[in-house]
Amino acid sequence: MKKKLFTLSMLSLLALGLGACSTAKNESSPANEDIRAIYELYQANGGTQTYEEWLASIKGDKGDKGEKGDTGAQGPKGDKGDKGDTGAAGANGQNGAPGAQGQPGKDGKDGKDARLTFLVKDAAELQAALSIDEAYVVMASDITVEQQLNLVGDDMILDFAGYHLIYNSSSGIDIKEEQTFTLQQSLGLNGGIRAVNIPYGTTSLFSVDRAGIFNLNNVNIQTTGTAIYPRGAATEVNVNNSRIGAGVYAVGTNASGPENYGVVINLNNSEFASFGYQGYPDNFDHDDCTLMINVPGSLNVNNCSIVGDRQALLVRSGNAVVEDTTIAYTGAFETQKYLDSNWGSGNEVPTAAIVVGDRSAGTAYAHDMSLSLRDVDIINATNLPSIYGYRNANTYSVEVDLDNVLVKTSSTAEGAAAEVTVGTGSQDLVIRQAN
Repeated sequence: MKKKLFTLSMLSLLALGLGACSTAKNESSPANEDIRAIYELYQANGGTQTYEEWLASIKGDKGDKGEKGDTGAQGPKGDKGDKGDTGAAGANGQNGAPGAQGQPGKDGKDGKDARLTFLVKDAAELQAALSIDEAYVVMASDITVEQQLNLVGDDMILDFAGYHLIYNSSSGIDIKEEQTFTLQQSLGLNGGIRAVNIPYGTTSLFSVDRAGIFNLNNVNIQTTGTAIYPRGAATEVNVNNSRIGAGVYAVGTNASGPENYGVVINLNNSEFASFGYQGYPDNFDHDDCTLMINVPGSLNVNNCSIVGDRQALLVRSGNAVVEDTTIAYTGAFETQKYLDSNWGSGNEVPTAAIVVGDRSAGTAYAHDMSLSLRDVDIINATNLPSIYGYRNANTYSVEVDLDNVLVKTSSTAEGAAAEVTVGTGSQDLVIRQAN
């Protein structure tokens, strides 16, 4: 019976396995107490080994390494840990290489004119101011000038500011090559220039050389000479809201040669008159031509009043467009010339309110020319032609376009459709009459 008990105890000990042995040092554990009881049975049955020897003898050999178990299921996600402290700032990196140049930005908004302003009250101050580029010269009183004014600076503005420039010199004022000069009136239409010592009606008060620009805004001009002479090639004249009275030509060109070609003349909302001054005291014989273009170029007239005695408008070359304008023809120059002979130079052509074309032996005027009249009233109380045209063999082409052009006389106050009187012996003109 004791033998069996010992055997069962040994089996129980083996069942405890290495786990009991691995905790042998814990003398107070229940497993050690059981092992100690079995050892005592061993001694009682004649065992002679010490407790340690006995333990070593009953410990089995180390088993083979077991196979790796299956991966266990993933455990639940743990709670979010606390935020870590901010790390120390890193050292600054090196500067990068310069980037490519960007596209140009948009133009800035235009600022105000940055001109230098000069307030002048006498001739010396006026001449000094007109020697400075982009000067804005404002008159502070009426000024009398005895000597010729010399425009030294460029792109200057002379503002009459309600005052008068009494220009007593017999020599005109030149706008030089590629120079810009502006006359203006900032305070109504009372101020302006009076030049009554220009010696002859065809002598110019203002001449404009090659590629020069002459502007008049709200200005009065009274002169015994030609008010404006666009002389050089590619000159530009702009007259707006002004009144001009002149000796022979208010605005007129000169057909000397190609150096005079390509002019541009723009006349808007203005009044033009001429009275035929010939250079003698009180000699106003009405031999005048208020507007004339006789070179290749353009004359544009809009919403104007034109008064003439011998001719109000002469188109002897170039292209003229006249719109919304009244032409008052006095016919005070009563002599009719050149109806049966070649014309002379300038306005030595037949007497009529409007003359277009050429009849001369030379080639000075042998260029294409055209006249377009639209919404124009011709006031003609004479028996002279309202529109006279001629084309000789040397003239390339003459074209006339009429659209709502009325001739008004004392007997036809409401006006009758204008017609072109074609000179005897003329080559064909192209005349178009709008319905």
